Amino acid sequence: MNIPYLIIAVVFFFVGFFGLIIPVIPDLVVIWLGVLIYAIGTRFSEISISTVILLGLLSGTTYLIDYLGTYLGAKQYGASKKGLVSGIIGGIIGLILLPPLGFVFGMLIGVVIGETFFSKRGSVSAVKVGKGVLLGFFFGVLIKVIIAGIIIGFFLSSIF
Repeated sequence: MNIPYLIIAVVFFFVGFFGLIIPVIPDLVVIWLGVLIYAIGTRFSEISISTVILLGLLSGTTYLIDYLGTYLGAKQYGASKKGLVSGIIGGIIGLILLPPLGFVFGMLIGVVIGETFFSKRGSVSAVKVGKGVLLGFFFGVLIKVIIAGIIIGFFLSSIF
């Protein structure tokens, strides 16, 4: 075990977990970079190249999971394209105005506004769609937390 590289990896792990809350930080990619830096620093003596590649692919799938979770949650509750676009715009504005959790609130407000004003739905229906978007988003975050735990677990089992 190489302590300096372990410290670097752990810092990357913490930054990556922080990225699960703040969407601007590429969460699991940062966690994977911690594994990669450790593996390169130890010349792949403790973590094999194939493990690094496998964990990289696993971290890459989280973008698909994140997107699908939010999209499917929204679609399950009847979101329109205008509502989804408004949610994305609202999330970006919310992140700028109220970091770090402004993304979630902005997304919810954007979806409700988009469904109400652009898709001409009633407020009850718009709030229902907003609920679906939030459920999908939080499902995606939960899956990413589980995958982050798997990546860190593989890392720890390889070095100890």
